Amino acid sequence: MEIYVVKSGDTVYSISRQFGISPERLVSDNSLSPKRELALGQSLLILKPRVVHTFQPGDTLFTIAQRYGTTVNRLYQNNPSLIGYKYIDIGTEIVIEFEDTPSKTIEVSGFTYGYINRGILETSLPYLTYLIPFGYGFTDEGKIITLNDSDMIDLAHSYGTSVLLSLSAINVDGSFGSGKIERLLTDIEFQNKVISGFIEIILQKGAQGLDIDIEYVPPQFREEYAAFAANARSQLEPLGLILHLDLAPKISPDQKGTLYEAHDYGLLGAAADYVFLMTYEWGYTYGHSGYR
Repeated sequence: MEIYVVKSGDTVYSISRQFGISPERLVSDNSLSPKRELALGQSLLILKPRVVHTFQPGDTLFTIAQRYGTTVNRLYQNNPSLIGYKYIDIGTEIVIEFEDTPSKTIEVSGFTYGYINRGILETSLPYLTYLIPFGYGFTDEGKIITLNDSDMIDLAHSYGTSVLLSLSAINVDGSFGSGKIERLLTDIEFQNKVISGFIEIILQKGAQGLDIDIEYVPPQFREEYAAFAANARSQLEPLGLILHLDLAPKISPDQKGTLYEAHDYGLLGAAADYVFLMTYEWGYTYGHSGYR
């Protein structure tokens, strides 16, 4: 794998010849426009195929994956232009393996709203470990406020992407219900009702776990918030489900502010299977000025 910076006079054709790859490969790997326009100083990813398969009559991605000892999802990752297509033309070249194979793996989570463009979602799924539809809430009576996300979940699973359902302190109208947080954290009977109700929905929808995204927790409930997370995990784990927590990005353990003080990294880290640091918030109004 190489990174090439576009210089004056470069074209897709000239760069592809320089590196011995097809123009179509360069366009696909870098999501270039159909007009193949380049900008001076633009960085391009150069991937050189090592093993290529030419699509033959009777081939499917599944049979090709089996033949080469790989997965359909890896074929999508290596050939993003195939994503979303049910039928592949005979003669299409498919990259099975690149010269530089990844030496490490990472797990990637991605949030989405129900109004996401299906094409954007579908092109992202092969690269995601977890898709997190946002967001579920709960009423003052402890009933779960659900989403119409079944189609999204089915699509994620078709690409081998796991799904986590996200619980937040939101109301039916989508507004943030901060008044419900204290009861959730201090009323154990109410807390267990919310957790068990949410687990029931997770199982109904075939999701793989729970994501907790609760911000603006009052500082005095720092330990209670961690205990809530631990309680949730204790009920999820026997069912083979995971707990994923979204945490406000802190630059020190004692950072002041309503977003930060109740998010104890040590306690919450011990309670969860995975944590997600929302560092994109550094670019928001309340973000740390030194980080963008």
